[in-house]
Amino acid sequence: MGNDCSSVCVKKKKLSRKNTEENHNIAMRNSLASNRETINEFSLKNYQQVMFLANEGNLNGVKAYLDQGFVVDFPLDQSGWTLLHLACQKGNLKLVELLLRYKPYVDAQELAEGWTPLMVSAINNYDTIVLLLLQHGADEKLLDKTGKTMQDLATKYKSNKILDMIFS
Repeated sequence: MGNDCSSVCVKKKKLSRKNTEENHNIAMRNSLASNRETINEFSLKNYQQVMFLANEGNLNGVKAYLDQGFVVDFPLDQSGWTLLHLACQKGNLKLVELLLRYKPYVDAQELAEGWTPLMVSAINNYDTIVLLLLQHGADEKLLDKTGKTMQDLATKYKSNKILDMIFS
């Protein structure tokens, strides 16, 4: 009987993983459709590897995938975070600069909070990245799901460098 339970548990785990992957793929397609991007099989097959490389700060690796056709705005998870969201959250200026060369949608809003890469940068007090995103057309007046702007979030999270930049 122990083997039967073990076998059933393994099957349930595999089904659960499969359902999670399917839900992720559906969320990605919906997110891309809202950004009017086309999904390509290359991005779908390689998003986990690209996310890993970006998370590790491997600029050459990320660039190689982008050069091969990885969609720069491809959502990396069910919340709709893009490579630009990740780079901004990490405070990786070099990665942000690299991604901006591929013309990402700088005002992409992730699904959970409605945060843009600009908001993520402001919350984390990355003033240089905030300035760079603004120079590339990021809209500081966009609202998240609670009606807060980048400035409101900078205030809430006590991002003093951002507040000094705004009010100076």
